[in-house]
Amino acid sequence: MFRTFHKLRQTTGDAIFVELSLVTDSTTPSRSRYSGRDVSRQEPIALTLPPFDTSGPSPEVAPLKRKVSQIEGSLVDEKLKTRRLGHENEHQHNSSINTLEQLKAFCRKSNIIIKPTLDKLVHSCPNESKVQLLSKLGIYFSHLNGTVKNTGTITSMLLCGEGTQKTKKKINQFLSTDDCDIKAIALSPVVKSISSICHGNGFPKARDVDALLKLPSLQKDGQLDRKRLSSISSINHGKGVPKILDTLLKGQEPIELEGGKPENDEPFSIFRV
Repeated sequence: MFRTFHKLRQTTGDAIFVELSLVTDSTTPSRSRYSGRDVSRQEPIALTLPPFDTSGPSPEVAPLKRKVSQIEGSLVDEKLKTRRLGHENEHQHNSSINTLEQLKAFCRKSNIIIKPTLDKLVHSCPNESKVQLLSKLGIYFSHLNGTVKNTGTITSMLLCGEGTQKTKKKINQFLSTDDCDIKAIALSPVVKSISSICHGNGFPKARDVDALLKLPSLQKDGQLDRKRLSSISSINHGKGVPKILDTLLKGQEPIELEGGKPENDEPFSIFRV
């Protein structure tokens, strides 16, 4: 009875050698009757096997990596598709509003109350800029905060009498405003107070509004004190954000007189240092 031992050995040429050692037990003759060889000694027999590559992934890992790669690729494609559709929808929305009636139809669909001042504002715009104005107004109304649903929040800022040079100047300033700033103002939860401050003063810059809302004097318990902002906006109706911002930064504080209105019921502030 033969016992066989296997030993693997790898050379520098990546070829694998298997050494087979044959050992006989006590019942086996010390010399083979067939070959005459002495098998009582361990005689290694080298067998050369073809080289194999151990650097690459195993057959089980490769399909799994391919599957993961396909899933990741699908997720990226889906994100790009969603982003592309968002841009296309926004472009389609902006380009679809070319007339005042289309703008009104959009407002009705969005449950936005249409004030008579909207007609006056659009009619005050030069014909060559009217389509651009309608598109900008469409951006504003499509992002308008849900708590404020009327067109007066923006018409009150831009309209200073129908067809006047001041109104045309405010319209031109609004047309030069970046779309992202228009969206930021419209989405603000305090857009009503902002509109009151900017009444007849033009559309505000988003950075000025952001600076105003972050003033320490307007904070309470780590959050914006909306009641205080509302009070300040009522007293400083039509003063504009830059002027109020400058006043508050100087440490002055608007105060109300008896009855909750400024002296002589005039729309200006009385300040206390």
